[in-house]
Amino acid sequence: DMLIDMHICSSGAAIGIIGLRE
Repeated sequence: DMLIDMHICSSGAAIGIIGLRE
C-alpha cells in the first residue's frame, strides 16, 4: 500500500485511490 500511495501522491490521483480503497 505504501508504494501505491507514493505513486498516487506523485500522480495526484489520491481521490481515485481513496474511492477504490473504500
